[in-house]
Amino acid sequence: MKRKRVICLVSMLLILTSMCIQPSIAAVVDNNISGSNIKQYYFFDCEQFDCQVIYREIVGTEEPSPIVAIPSVDNPTAGEAGVEESVLPTDASEVVSIVDSVVPTDVAIVSETTSVPEVIYDPQSIRINEVVSAAETGEKEWVELYNTLDEVVSLDAWFIEEGAETKTVLSGQIEPRGYLVFETKNLNNSGDLIMLKDPKGQIIDQVVYGDWDDGNSLDNCPVTDKGESLALYEGEYVANSQITKGSQNIYDRLEISPTIQVETTSTVETQVITQAQEPSQPTAGADPELVLTPAPITYQYSDQVKLSEFLPAPADGIEWIELYNGGAVDVDLDGWSLDDADGGSSPYRIADSLIVKAGSYLDLSQTTTKIQLNNSGDEVRLIDPSGQVVDSVTYTASHENMSWAKVSGNWVETNFVTPELANAVATVAESTVSTTVVSPETINTVDPMYPYKKIIDLAVLDLRSQIMIQGSVTVLPGTFSKNVIYVQDETGGVQVYFDAATWPQLEIGRKVMLSGTLSQSLGEKRVLLKNASDMMVLEGVQEVEPVKVTTAEFKSNLVGSLVELEATLFEKDASSWFLTDAYGGAKAYIKRGTQISTSLFNTNDKLKITGVLVQNSSETLLQPRAESDISEIKTEPDAVGVTSAGAMESLPPSNQGEYIKMGIVASAVILGVINGVLLVRKYLSKRKIKGIWYRFKTGLQN
Repeated sequence: MKRKRVICLVSMLLILTSMCIQPSIAAVVDNNISGSNIKQYYFFDCEQFDCQVIYREIVGTEEPSPIVAIPSVDNPTAGEAGVEESVLPTDASEVVSIVDSVVPTDVAIVSETTSVPEVIYDPQSIRINEVVSAAETGEKEWVELYNTLDEVVSLDAWFIEEGAETKTVLSGQIEPRGYLVFETKNLNNSGDLIMLKDPKGQIIDQVVYGDWDDGNSLDNCPVTDKGESLALYEGEYVANSQITKGSQNIYDRLEISPTIQVETTSTVETQVITQAQEPSQPTAGADPELVLTPAPITYQYSDQVKLSEFLPAPADGIEWIELYNGGAVDVDLDGWSLDDADGGSSPYRIADSLIVKAGSYLDLSQTTTKIQLNNSGDEVRLIDPSGQVVDSVTYTASHENMSWAKVSGNWVETNFVTPELANAVATVAESTVSTTVVSPETINTVDPMYPYKKIIDLAVLDLRSQIMIQGSVTVLPGTFSKNVIYVQDETGGVQVYFDAATWPQLEIGRKVMLSGTLSQSLGEKRVLLKNASDMMVLEGVQEVEPVKVTTAEFKSNLVGSLVELEATLFEKDASSWFLTDAYGGAKAYIKRGTQISTSLFNTNDKLKITGVLVQNSSETLLQPRAESDISEIKTEPDAVGVTSAGAMESLPPSNQGEYIKMGIVASAVILGVINGVLLVRKYLSKRKIKGIWYRFKTGLQN
């Protein structure tokens, strides 16, 4: 053990001695282990070791740079002329300090920390260039950055912050005039705030779009739909259908030539308009010889497309504007616009093909146009591709759920709202109605989507058919149900169901016109109303005469109709009354809403009942509407054994003699039986009578 220690000490002395005599060399390498800015200096004694081999092992390079000789105590001329030396393998900007003293060891390491100057970037030196917040299904949303500088910028520790304070930490470098895309997760489709911040939290660029409230939403950038991006173009953000992820934005800004003239004398006119992208400043890497060629775009003009109806104050909050094409040719509205009064909502420009067919209506919802009409009054304008106002209307204060419609050339406010249907006016007062009755021929011509039908025709129509009927009210709301009335014309009756139950004021016999959908409940067909505007109350009251029926005539073709039945009350079970006549039996049902007292009549009473035939699955029921629909039939009793003269007259003349003979014979038989009983009781005792009766009964049993 001692021998080993002696050998080690001798070896160290030899090494120190050689280092004091011979010149040393040094090299600098990066500290690749920690990745920091610390440099390591290695000193070698080239007289005792193969410095090139050691250098390759430490530095890890196949072609090492020449090693600088560092003056030693005994060789102060090292590094001067005539001695091999070279520049240290460092960056040109790096300054390496040479130590003046020699460290007495084979390999000595000297660490030195170099300072990194702090870089401050100006606002908008890095721009938010393009954003996709409403990504297609299966795709991810993203934010694209653009470097406006002529130098590489490291984005390490930068971050993108959204309105909800969600942060996306960035990394990597963005080249001069280059693009870099980062995926995000939580951008709101309807509106949000996007901020680009440097490592110290300074805002370099930001974008506010859609309905995000930043204190002044009027200057927000437009919201985008699927298939669109929010792109920076010529200093402003636009909704762009040409997504250019990771490259220069392309946007076709359509400019209409001011020299275009439109002839209003022609019904439909097609014009070719030359439009081109407005020239912009060339960007780095762009081809200087690339020239944008104007592209011809065809627009269609018509003086037959007009404003037809609009709803400024809807109960559900969704406004809409309706157009009508009164011509004989379909019109493509690509390039047309809708707008309200100047200074109001932004104009809505139809950017794609949108056909309004000849003789048809087209509704444009507020969710599409973003036009908000004022309830207190506003203006609606239709503008063609040349910028000319084709049609306009100014209206005053509006009532909730009432539309402004053009009827017979005049704009009126009406509660008969008819989206994508022919306009109509229905003004319902408390006791009188001023609207005139519309004939079936006129109805069928006005609104082909709701063809006019007689009620008897509903039996053969398919369910979900859209129909229009006209008739008189036979059952008021609340009688059978708050959601149900019955209407009848000269061919029959039908149930009408309205889920909202916001009925206008009605009375028995009031004429109405209904537009609805045919459905069925418990085997009974009925007409479904969707809105209060589906019912038009007409002028005039016409009482419906009930159809006189027997119990055998409770048939499906009379379901929904008002009928009258004379029958005897055979049995009562609470609200169910069982009736009989000479033809059979039937059932009447007393609804609670009728307020009919079930104790008003007794069994065996002969009644006359008026009501509506109702289908309840397999049963056909008679439902009276009020106590006035039920009356008792009184009959005067005839004297016993005497036939009244009226009854005699009602018998057929040829049979009167036979009926008299039959009556005499029957009377004689009855008298004979009575006399026989009296004689038996006179001459036989009760005991003998009982014995005779017992033997007779026993004989019958045997």
